[in-house]
This record gives sequence, structure tokens and C-alpha cells, in this order.
Amino acid sequence: SALRREAVGEVVAAMAELPPAYRAALTLRHMQQLSYQEVADTLGIPLGTVKTHLHRARAALKARLAARRRETQS
Repeated sequence: SALRREAVGEVVAAMAELPPAYRAALTLRHMQQLSYQEVADTLGIPLGTVKTHLHRARAALKARLAARRRETQS
């Protein structure tokens, strides 16, 4: 549906604003459905760093999407 395409577009635009390391971890984990350990191995970083990147990426994404919603409502 058009509404779903618009929502996906908003998520893609918000993801593009994330730091590359956060975006990479988020993409591998949620779009390619890799495990946390697989993300760590793929990126060559410690597992704890992957968890931190994902936590921060999700928080930043949530904030950016909320800001976009506020902008469109005002």
C-alpha cells in the first residue's frame, strides 16, 4: 500500500542519517537477520560493541522517526 511504502521510505531516510557503523550493524542484524555474533564476525568488532551499536542505532532511529512525525503533524 502507499502508506506502507511511505513508512518504509521514512525508515530508509532515517537510517541514512545514522553513523556508518550503526547503520551497518542494524542492516546486518535486522535486514540480513544475522545473529549478534555473526554481525560481530562480519564487521570484525567485539560482540559487546555490536550490542552497543545496535542499542544506540535503535535509539537514534526512534528519535529521528519521532522528529519526522512531529514535523509532518505541525
